[in-house]
Amino acid sequence: MKIGKAYGFFRCSAPIVAIGAELLDAQNAAQTPVPLEMRLSDSGYLSTGFSAILRGDHKLRALAREAQENGRNYVLEANYPGATHEQTAVELGHVVNMLHTESRYEGSGLHGSMEPFYGEVFYESGGEYVSLP
Repeated sequence: MKIGKAYGFFRCSAPIVAIGAELLDAQNAAQTPVPLEMRLSDSGYLSTGFSAILRGDHKLRALAREAQENGRNYVLEANYPGATHEQTAVELGHVVNMLHTESRYEGSGLHGSMEPFYGEVFYESGGEYVSLP
């Protein structure tokens, strides 16, 4: 069975615990398919568990390094069994948007009205990583 993969790199001043607490609500609000699995990593994503994914993928590693250098301090990795990478990216994009717009911590730093949102979702297509439009 194929497994779609996508990566959302974003900037947020809230602690990882606060974002993690919002993740299920964001998934529900975005009405993502049940089999969509997500893993959130913080600013150490180049040196922690996410780095295991990067070891054999130099293009993804370069993308992650660039995202981190541009202030994207979180990565949300999505796996979607039975879907394409692009379908997975679309679903992940919905979740990231919900984290930004539907936070119950309005103005608290979890992409509240006081903080601009910076983020992109990427997926692999034809050997290259492309961002959602």
